[in-house]
Amino acid sequence: NSELIEKFSSTASSYGKEVTNARVELDSEKRFAALTCNVNEVISKTGNRYYSTFEWLIRPLGLDFLDDHFKRCGNQLSWEGSVNGVPTTILLTFPSSINNCHAHVWWKE
Repeated sequence: NSELIEKFSSTASSYGKEVTNARVELDSEKRFAALTCNVNEVISKTGNRYYSTFEWLIRPLGLDFLDDHFKRCGNQLSWEGSVNGVPTTILLTFPSSINNCHAHVWWKE
């Protein structure tokens, strides 16, 4: 667990982001691991508009929201595939409906 958190934190740090409150959930029965955390300094706000950057998450995995066909549905952006031979699911949930480009997401309050 600590090795996964440290590697993820180090990768985010190389993009100038700080990871806090990280925890890993392991389920040997279902054969999955879930990393949950806060990543600081990724959302900016102007008026009632929010803008978030995700290079720190998807670039190290070789992914792109548009080129890798992330699915946008309402307030979620999701992807399922393989990263280094490991089945991987990414699910990003936001407070309201979103739009996105290659590595950024924006929404209104």
